[in-house]
Amino acid sequence: MSSKTKKSVFILALLLLSLPVWAKLASIGQVIVVENSKPSDETVSYVSQTEESVISDTANVASAIPDELALSKLAISKAGEVDIGSDTFLSDSREDVSVTDTALLKTTTESIASAPVNETPEVYLSVEPGPMPEPTLALAGAQILTYTVAYLTAVGGDVVVKNVRIERVGLAPDVVFSAVGIFNNGSTVGIARALRGDHTYDTQVSFVIKKGETHQINLFGSMVFDLSAYDGLMPQLSLARIDTDVPVKGGLPITGVAHTINSSLAIGTLTVEHSQYDPGRQRSYYVLETGVFSGLHLTTGNQEPIQLVAVNWKQSGSASIDDITNVETVVVTKEREYVFDTPLTDPNLRFYTANMGDGVFIGKGESVDVYVRARLGRHSDRTVIFDVDDFPDLMGIGLNYNNFILGLGGDTDGVPAEGQLSTFSHPFYHGYSHTISAGSFGVER
Repeated sequence: MSSKTKKSVFILALLLLSLPVWAKLASIGQVIVVENSKPSDETVSYVSQTEESVISDTANVASAIPDELALSKLAISKAGEVDIGSDTFLSDSREDVSVTDTALLKTTTESIASAPVNETPEVYLSVEPGPMPEPTLALAGAQILTYTVAYLTAVGGDVVVKNVRIERVGLAPDVVFSAVGIFNNGSTVGIARALRGDHTYDTQVSFVIKKGETHQINLFGSMVFDLSAYDGLMPQLSLARIDTDVPVKGGLPITGVAHTINSSLAIGTLTVEHSQYDPGRQRSYYVLETGVFSGLHLTTGNQEPIQLVAVNWKQSGSASIDDITNVETVVVTKEREYVFDTPLTDPNLRFYTANMGDGVFIGKGESVDVYVRARLGRHSDRTVIFDVDDFPDLMGIGLNYNNFILGLGGDTDGVPAEGQLSTFSHPFYHGYSHTISAGSFGVER
């Protein structure tokens, strides 16, 4: 094989090997000619070939290239010569390598280097600080006081957050908190009544952040009712750790503001008791009947008026979400009765949230009753139980100091029986179990 033919074979091999498979197959049935100055008997042609022969000939051409050839070592000299490191390729015909051939080789190698690579996008959780609250007074009994805000964003795919760790830092002991917890986009992820000995709390509650979505995480603390020994101290809550199956990118820990403890100012209270509107026992309701399923009596303290802003119910019976419709929350004050639409907001946990707008005003030392009613579907032999699952599910805002105030009360410290309130456990109020009955009918002759 002449030197020019060797040169041509080399160029053709580079071109063929750099083409994607679809381009090689597109050449079937076409003529590929590498021009040179020799007679036509040295012209390399591929005419009307099958797919198999094209692939075979490509391999044969590639095998004609010396083993020591490596594209990574290919360099184009200023004079347009082809060098392979310290070795010389086609040394007997270096004078035949034209500037055009050199440009073709350079273009080919650049095309190979710049060819797009289909890579699987990396999935990770991005973590960054959010808008922190303004420092304020941490008053005795203040509930759900936000200390730290962070944004969590799922990049490249869905992310399952399995655990979030809160750590108490700053200048105050752990005992100033009656509870710490996390809100995820406004929903409670977890609440701890006490921190561990290492000043931390792990939620151990999973939630999913969809690809491209950002969730706002609020770390909050509720203060104990006696802070007289801790006046002036400034606790903080830090987002110390996040557990997922993907990398977490961003600076941790994220630590928010320090609120100053003040024990001299008294905020309002909201005491929860049994209501006259509660059924008070297990009952049977007929299919398609509208009934009242749970009720509570709320009384404010003499410290300040309260705006009732949140009432959430959890349906824990065997009835499905399709068995219960037209759910409403009714608030009865001494002046009037308020009715709020209460749609299903979490189909998995079967949470229903009252759309309360601006809420309901409750003056100092006044009482209201709150109950839930709904219409039943056509399926019988199922149970309906409306609970208040946690303390933040019954919440007001104190109108003097703008603190959240949770409903407090209880018949037991442990898990409550039906019709009971719990001081510390879940659910906060355990509603009675009511049965959906098919009923009966008669036919007169």
